[in-house]
Amino acid sequence: MPTTISIRRGLDLKIAGRPASKILEAPRPARTAVQPDDLRYFRPRLLVKEGDAVKAGTPLLEDKDDPRIVLVSPAGGTVASVHRGERRKILEVIIELAGEETFEEHGALDDDALQGLTREALTERLLKGGFWPLLRQRPFACVANPDTPPKAILVCATPQDDFDTDPDIVLRGQEKDFQSGLDLLAKLTDGTVFLGIGKNAQCPALTDAKGVETRRFAGPYPAGDPAVQIYYACPPKSGETVWYIRAQDLLALARFVKTGRYSTERVIALGGPAVKERQLFKTRVGASIESITDGRLEEGELRVVSGSVLSGRKVPRTGFVGLYDTAVFVLREGRERELLSFFMPGLNKYTTTNTYLGSFLGKSEYALDTNLRGSLRNFTQSGIYESVCPVDIWPEQTAKAVLAGDIEEMEQHGILDCVECGLCTFVCPSKIEVGSILRDGIDLIRKEG
Repeated sequence: MPTTISIRRGLDLKIAGRPASKILEAPRPARTAVQPDDLRYFRPRLLVKEGDAVKAGTPLLEDKDDPRIVLVSPAGGTVASVHRGERRKILEVIIELAGEETFEEHGALDDDALQGLTREALTERLLKGGFWPLLRQRPFACVANPDTPPKAILVCATPQDDFDTDPDIVLRGQEKDFQSGLDLLAKLTDGTVFLGIGKNAQCPALTDAKGVETRRFAGPYPAGDPAVQIYYACPPKSGETVWYIRAQDLLALARFVKTGRYSTERVIALGGPAVKERQLFKTRVGASIESITDGRLEEGELRVVSGSVLSGRKVPRTGFVGLYDTAVFVLREGRERELLSFFMPGLNKYTTTNTYLGSFLGKSEYALDTNLRGSLRNFTQSGIYESVCPVDIWPEQTAKAVLAGDIEEMEQHGILDCVECGLCTFVCPSKIEVGSILRDGIDLIRKEG
């Protein structure tokens, strides 16, 4: 019987637009993309040029600090363009799909060969195939270091939030490949492989998994976040690392190791208040946003978020889904200003602090937009951040230490335990980007070593 871990602090997001659970086939995208910013601390070196023909699995970018870490093409076709930003920073490499795709071949393995793989052979295969970046590590949420085995590995098989794809649905019928993935992970660590599942998970791939320690997680957002699950199931001590991987990524990794071909399949959830057809769509890694959202959004000025509602990345409608993302969330841009809004009772407004009457009416969902409902102010000593923080840190004091550049105080307050869920920013009465401040502190600690 799996141990159940109940996360008591957090916040259930009363946002309208949860996707349905049926999986539909999305149109084949004309283009896909690789975005190096998906990988933290990845310093890309371009390996191709515009007009080059590539196969699915062809390396496009390598890390200047460790050339073994590569980002590969998610499709067979042609390098359509390379978009750059300030100081010629590479933003994305766009691939135009060919009518008939070709794949880089790394050789298929039968069951005996899979069982006989050593850690070194498996690591080399994942590095060459471009699947190593799917393994990340805590702290810092960066690509796992292939030279240092982790204390443990956690497989996160829960949706990030209520708008994410639920692995309990996606993994049905995929039991053999998923178990193969779990068996492969066991080769990469001398420690334990943990499997985090939802409290109501029923898929046999999750409930009957072998060779792992299963933990059921219950509670409000962000109980489904892998960083939260690591904090409660297998927290790393100083000098240790814990690796983690999401369920769909593990499925793709296992298929690659077995077949020797890049696995392109990805199920993406489309939801949010501005979406007319909220559904799960089977598409491919790095798919264009247009291929998922075309004809399914409301009219007007909208914001598209790739990834989690509170911690995802804003992308244009002509953009692409991130490497680790399994959800696209769409809401309206809040441009309108309300006359004397401060004096209104707020019957239809969402509040986490009972500021409006709407909090007493028991409304279950709100069609939120991006309006801040206020202006930037100073920090207020209210304890509101601590009330929603799922881990034992002091977000306000930690953020102030970051602004002061005091690394020692940041670490004393537990900044490396921050799960970057975005709740501090969401509930902040002063409209401060607290999450961004904490992220800057984490980056500073890594930079300073």
